Amino acid sequence: MGKLGNKIRRAVRHSIYNFAPRSPYFDRLVHQLRFMQDTGGTPSTEMSFKDKIFRKLTNGSLDDVLIRAMTERDVTKTVIDGLLKRDACIGTLAVLRSHEEIDAFNFPEGAWVRTTHSYVIPELIGPTPPPVDIFHNWLAHDYYHEMREANYKGLRPGILVEPFMRGGASPYLLVALCFDGDVSLFHTLEIDWASMNHASRRFFDLEWRALDFSVWDPISPILRPQPSALHAIISDCRRIAATSEIIACELLIYPDGEYQFFGISHCPDGGIPKIIPPDAADEYNSRFFRLG
Repeated sequence: MGKLGNKIRRAVRHSIYNFAPRSPYFDRLVHQLRFMQDTGGTPSTEMSFKDKIFRKLTNGSLDDVLIRAMTERDVTKTVIDGLLKRDACIGTLAVLRSHEEIDAFNFPEGAWVRTTHSYVIPELIGPTPPPVDIFHNWLAHDYYHEMREANYKGLRPGILVEPFMRGGASPYLLVALCFDGDVSLFHTLEIDWASMNHASRRFFDLEWRALDFSVWDPISPILRPQPSALHAIISDCRRIAATSEIIACELLIYPDGEYQFFGISHCPDGGIPKIIPPDAADEYNSRFFRLG
């Protein structure tokens, strides 16, 4: 069936996502279905990233008041600043909670806009009028209902506006993947700023040696130089990682070497990553769990 079969499977899965009741039982059923479709297997107790994340998604740990509070992105930044005892995060220009506030706000060029309550690919404000219709639609976006990640359950909708560009220069995105209180891997995320789509990724170890695998996106041909503050970044991420067994710290790295945090993820890459190439899964797991 090929592509047609894949389309049919995706349609069936999204129908179940949309119509299955919101409860721990049906959430687990949805995650089991997704696991089987994405991996071709069933969950196990193995020490693999996909199995660890499946257990995190289904054991109730995400349906916690503190974890849910840390998921709301404006609160996340307050938590990170508190853990690091300084202003470590990108600033906030506005949090817009209503359609009226969106219409009244003057979105400045060089800002980026995202949600406080769900996951969306941010919009970077350029010289043309901002896409306010998209921002209005974002207020109704229910990421918990879409992906059944319980930490997004019941979050207050909001549109977050932040000063992304600094001095006319744009940063690149760096993600630190952490396990059991320590950093395991880094990856840079190269973005097509015109479309705000992920373009490619490049993974690095803690010594900033490039690795020949990726997740979801193609392996990037761009080899970013080692951040000048790499050791400070690792130290900061360890403090944040102490709050959860698996967590991803998300940073902006500016051309002058300065860095700012812009968020964390409790289920990196939507939970069950597609490893590129597929035969690199064992290396990915070994490096993530620091087995060798």
